Amino acid sequence: FRAHAKTGALLKTSGEKEKGEAQLSLDLTGPLLAPKLSLALALDQYQVSDQTLSDCAISLQSRSLDLERLLRAETQTPPLQLDLDVHGKFNGEPLSTSLALWAELASETSFEDLSLGIKNLDLKALGLEAKGDVSARLDQGNPQLTGTLSAAISDWHALAAFVPDQQLSGTVTSSLTLAPGSHGSQDLDLRIDAPNFSLVQAKAEPLRLEQIHVKVALADLFAQRKLLATLAAGSLALGPQKTSLNAELSGTADNLALNLKSRGDLRSDLALHYAPGKVEISRLQLAANAKAFTGKDALLGVNLKQSASVAFGANAVNVSGLDLALLPKGQLSARGSLAPEKYAFQLALKDLDLE
Repeated sequence: FRAHAKTGALLKTSGEKEKGEAQLSLDLTGPLLAPKLSLALALDQYQVSDQTLSDCAISLQSRSLDLERLLRAETQTPPLQLDLDVHGKFNGEPLSTSLALWAELASETSFEDLSLGIKNLDLKALGLEAKGDVSARLDQGNPQLTGTLSAAISDWHALAAFVPDQQLSGTVTSSLTLAPGSHGSQDLDLRIDAPNFSLVQAKAEPLRLEQIHVKVALADLFAQRKLLATLAAGSLALGPQKTSLNAELSGTADNLALNLKSRGDLRSDLALHYAPGKVEISRLQLAANAKAFTGKDALLGVNLKQSASVAFGANAVNVSGLDLALLPKGQLSARGSLAPEKYAFQLALKDLDLE
């Protein structure tokens, strides 16, 4: 058995902002009840504004479809698989993607135990490279994902068209791991590393990030939603100003703790706790050298004298214990409540040094 179909021009446009032409072909070969499908799309050139996709070929092929077993709803039916392959050029830069889409039904008569996913992903486009395999199991509960995805970018030339007046350089890598959690929930682990990333914007100070490491772990996503996120920055440099930073966010959606410390030209120490309706601040210290702003070699900053809290509801805000020592000199205090029926709020500033 063999069948072939081919279209004329598709997507044929010739406007000022959009122009291009594509052709589509379809082939069915093999036994009538176990055919092999091949779908191909050819695109010589397609342009939208200043972006051009050229020499593009998209191919979608199936393994032999065992229609006889599918019609009988046999549980041993082989998984359905479609192989996708894309090659071409974007703004003259090569791009390619290949992957396999698959689906498998374990139950004879229902879709309550369906598994599907992507495997053998291999993407190279716009300086980005990505690989991975991800599958999902769909049953009566929440979908459970399993697999890993990794991505890296070190060549920013192709992305320059999307961020005019900015220069990007350095390497950024990331990885995502997905695993079933307890009681039918979902766990995930995300990591991002940028050992030497820099951003230079026209008429602005260059921003350079060195030894950046981000980790995000989510456990029991559909129930307790436990979070542990950390950020370690060996160096954040904006022009001549340089700072190192470490931060951690942990807890659940109803019970979060944030700890942050930085050293260098900007020094900080922050610790706070969040619960629904209330934020408690146990540490707040912030200091920076004023020389970059005023030309004087002096410290500017704030220091929380004691623990403070901010409680908030639908129509009210209550502030308690917010007493700040100001650098180089001064004090600022705030306390009281703000509500539609009552305004009882005190804000005091004294001994401020304006020299």
